Amino acid sequence: MPTLANLPHHIYVFAAILGVLLFAFLFFFFLPSLLLSRRLSATARKLEALKGKPGADMGRIFDKTGVLEHLWQEYTDTLHKQTETDALTGQPVTRMRSTMPAGAIFRPEIVVDIPLRADFFKHLPGLFTGVGIIGTFYGLLIGLQAFEVSENAIVVRNSLNKLLHGVWEAFLVSAAAITLAMIVTFIEKLLVARLNAEVEKIVQLLDALFEGGAGEEYLARLVKASESSSNQTATLLKGELKQMLAELSAQQIAAANAASSTLGDRIVGSIEAGLKEPLNKIAESFKGVRNDQEAAVQSLLTNVLQGFSQQMKDLFGNQIAGINGLQQETIQALQAAVVTLEQMASNVEASGLRSTSSMADQLAEAMAAAESRQRIMNDKMTEFIDQLRLVVSNSQGETQAKLQGTLDDLSERMGQVIDSLSAQVRSATDASMKYHDELAIKSQNVVGQFGGHVEAVVDSVNRAATEMRAAVEAMRRTTGEALSKMNNGADTLYLAAKDFAAAGQGVTATLDKSSQVANQLSQAAGSVSAASKGLSGMLADHQSVRDSIAGMVGSMQAIVEQARREASMSSDVITRIEGAAAKLVEAQKEADSYLSRVSEVLGEAHQSFSDGMTKAVGEANRDFHQALSDSVKLLREGIQELEDTLGTAAGHA
Repeated sequence: MPTLANLPHHIYVFAAILGVLLFAFLFFFFLPSLLLSRRLSATARKLEALKGKPGADMGRIFDKTGVLEHLWQEYTDTLHKQTETDALTGQPVTRMRSTMPAGAIFRPEIVVDIPLRADFFKHLPGLFTGVGIIGTFYGLLIGLQAFEVSENAIVVRNSLNKLLHGVWEAFLVSAAAITLAMIVTFIEKLLVARLNAEVEKIVQLLDALFEGGAGEEYLARLVKASESSSNQTATLLKGELKQMLAELSAQQIAAANAASSTLGDRIVGSIEAGLKEPLNKIAESFKGVRNDQEAAVQSLLTNVLQGFSQQMKDLFGNQIAGINGLQQETIQALQAAVVTLEQMASNVEASGLRSTSSMADQLAEAMAAAESRQRIMNDKMTEFIDQLRLVVSNSQGETQAKLQGTLDDLSERMGQVIDSLSAQVRSATDASMKYHDELAIKSQNVVGQFGGHVEAVVDSVNRAATEMRAAVEAMRRTTGEALSKMNNGADTLYLAAKDFAAAGQGVTATLDKSSQVANQLSQAAGSVSAASKGLSGMLADHQSVRDSIAGMVGSMQAIVEQARREASMSSDVITRIEGAAAKLVEAQKEADSYLSRVSEVLGEAHQSFSDGMTKAVGEANRDFHQALSDSVKLLREGIQELEDTLGTAAGHA
């Protein structure tokens, strides 16, 4: 029997390998895990002592804790300091808000797996098992190598002893390796699970100390403020620009009206002052002209005055058309400015909404861009207003300059055209009034047409409602008729169900009788099965089985005749019963043929078994006698050699 003291050298080698692996597990995993568990437990107890109220000296809790100290520094960088006003005391209160969960930083992969080299030691049981398998195969190979096949019984016994010892040693190594693998697996999984639970406890305590959601809250507030700012900016711009343009338009219209009235007064005054005295002189000079020259002078004056009046008409018509054109261009420019400013306001609102959608990623850039856009917009608005004022002032200055030049020219050329000018002014006024009246009439016509369209739409809606009401009424009538028909159908189905139930009762009676027949058939099948199992008495009981089957066929025929006499039995059931009887007759015939074939098979099997036994016993007897003769021959030769050896030894003696 082998002991630990006389084990072969390879056992010690494998034991040394297993010992080195076990020492590495204890020194590099087990002891560090106990130290790490102690640190995590102490940190968790200190965090629990805070009772949900973070203190200013929380950094001391993580001092000299290894990787936890570095992770705490990273976590403090993610904390956000928020100052709010207390609703009760009115004093500013400062609190720390977390911007990300603590589990994102205090991860078990960093706190547990990396310091303990868990990725390596979780595969250590596989190494133990591999060493055990190698030791097992090595011991088997050593035992098989020492085994010798020989005719000498002692050599064979020694070989078997070595082989068995090698197998015992091989399985000893395997058992030790597997036991160590199981122990290491249990300890490693238990420690890792415990450490992960402690890390999760620390994460939960940190999350309970600091309230989260600061980033989402600020983002929501920023989006809301940006939207309100965009809306307020657009509203203010629209209101201010509309008011400013309305004031400018009113001032422009008032200035044009004042200039027109002043122009008319100055023209009248200039004409009166400049032409009154020359006309009086002309009248006095013409009093002394002879009567024969009156016609020539009159025609000459008429031609002169006609030419002068035509020149005045051309001059004043062009000037008035230019003034009206300038006013129309000014109004169009103001309208274009209003449209441009409204588009600018809508663009500002759209850009505000787009900047809101990307505010989460580029907050600082968006604020800077918004400020720059606001400054540019203010500058452009200021430049536009200045240009608008400059254009208006320039147009007024140019108008006044042209009017002054016109007045100077008129003071030199003007004649007796006061009446014609007044008539032109009145005609222009009448044309303007007529234009406004036509515009009002067209507006009324458009409004009337729009009202007509609205009335037509209302009429079409009323007609659609009437048609829909009629459709609903028709649907209600159709639904009522369908429900009445469904009720009638339900009554019909109820009556049919009652008739079907009555018919089912009759069929039930028939099926009960059929079940009796089926029971008899099952009994017959049981008899056939019992007959097939009793192979030894099958041939003897064959006649009795045939008689019983014949009796059952007779009873089946009697049942069929009785079923035919019943009025409630259907023809389908009778046909099935007759078919069953016919099948039973066929089954009887098949049973007869089957029993005959079974008899033949049994005979053939018995014959083949007898032949095989005879052959096997004969061959075994021959082999035995052959081996016995060989053994006797070997024994005789051994005795002969022993006699020769003894005789030789006696002769030498």
